[in-house]
Formats: sequence, structure tokens, C-alpha cells
Amino acid sequence: IAPAIPTIHLGVQRRLHQPTPMRRLIWNANSASSVFEIMTKPPFQIDLWFASLADGRIDREWAAAQLSTAESSRANQFRFDRDRDHYIVSHALLRRVLADQLNLSPTAILFEKGPAGKPRLAADHGSPIEFNLSHSGDQAMIGVTTDGPIGVDIESVSRSVDQAEIVNRFFSPREKSEWNQLSLADRSDAFFRTWTRKEAYVKARGNGLGHDSERYTVDFQSKFPTPLISDDLDPDAAQNYWIIPVAAPNGYRAACAAKMDLDHQITCDLHELV
Repeated sequence: IAPAIPTIHLGVQRRLHQPTPMRRLIWNANSASSVFEIMTKPPFQIDLWFASLADGRIDREWAAAQLSTAESSRANQFRFDRDRDHYIVSHALLRRVLADQLNLSPTAILFEKGPAGKPRLAADHGSPIEFNLSHSGDQAMIGVTTDGPIGVDIESVSRSVDQAEIVNRFFSPREKSEWNQLSLADRSDAFFRTWTRKEAYVKARGNGLGHDSERYTVDFQSKFPTPLISDDLDPDAAQNYWIIPVAAPNGYRAACAAKMDLDHQITCDLHELV
């Protein structure tokens, strides 16, 4: 029986990282098994928050008021109202989650960019928190941890893209070969599994477009966390990065990547944020 999914309301004075998750996944990273149990102090803890950006319960005036001047300026550059709204809401929710972790107001959160442009908490906060944000369609995904660099990615499977062209241009030779061997019926889901895992990895690295996607390979078949298969640009990456498949809302595929030693245990807590 699936557990009831708790909802965390923005107006409620409750610490967002403390509620019982809708699902807790625990893996021993050096084995091919997944166990469901409660542990008091897992070695590598990741909290993943999902939110529907179309949820009418999220006050749009509240959301807009949380953004910095730079974020508001960025929001105003969007041509379409839907894109602008999703940017505002997703970034306000990110601020809300981080504010709760830091015991600050959302507007007090300060960001800076890493060497390759990845957003991070400003050094003034003195916090080890690592985070990442992704949104697609009407869903947002936020990853938070204090244990090391992470990246997350969520994609709507209804997104209209030329999958074969993207595979040929951006997948590694091994990924192309495995994808082309699949039946036509299986290719679309495999495409989004691969794409989200590749995006999560490069976001965990923090070097974005500067990392040639054809040069690294992920395992898109496994239902469990697996090490990065290879990265021609960083031979040590296969010993340092884990790719974690994530159960996403219906109509979406999602993944998380984390930089950690191969002998770590991984715990992901999944939450719904409204």
C-alpha cells in the first residue's frame, strides 16, 4: 500500500526538511539492491522536492515578492506568460526551501555563481548546503543536500523533440548503440531516462555546456543508482559520481546525480511541495 503523500503548505510555520517524506529510498551504493527502511544518520542524504507549477494554491504575488532584483529582471525577459510564471514560482519555491534550511526569510537568501556559472549559496551564508533546480512542463524539482555536489533534472515526456536527432548529436557512442538496439516502442522512455541522467550529471559537475555530452556515458537501463560509466574528459569521474534514477510524477522522468565515494550509502527522501 502506497503511503499517503504529505503536502507542505507555504504559509504553515513548519520546517520543510523535517516532515515524513512521501517515499524514502535507501541504497547501498556498492550493491545492486534497494531497501526501504528508516536510518538515523545515512552517510549521503538527498532531499528531493517536487512541485506543480500550475498549482493555484501557490500565491503568485507572494512568489514574485520573494525574488531578487536580478531574478525579477530575468523573469521579465520571458516572452510568454507561462514561461515567466514558471520561472517566478520555481525560483520562489527554491528560496523557500533554502530559507527553511538556513532559518532565514526567502528574500534573505543570497546566491553567487561558481567558476562555470552554476548557482550556489553565497559564501556569506557559511553553509555546506548544495542545491539544484530543474523544471519542465508544469513540474519543478529541487534537490538539497549538505553532503556534496548534486544535480537534478526533470523532463516532461510529452515534450515534442526530435529524439533521433538529439541521440545522434548528443549521446555517447555506447548510448547511441544501446538506444538504436531498442524496439521503437521502448525508445521514447529510454530517451528521457538517458537525457535526464546525462543532464543531472553535468549539472552536478557545474560546468554545463562546457562538458561535451558525447564524451560521457550513463547507464539508462538500471532502476538503481549506478556509477557514471565513463567520462573521456575526466577519467576519475566514474569513481566519483553516482547517477540516481528518481520516481517522478506521472508524465515525467527525473534523475539526480551526486559526487560521492563509491562505498557510500545513498538515501533520497522525496517530498511534495505545494
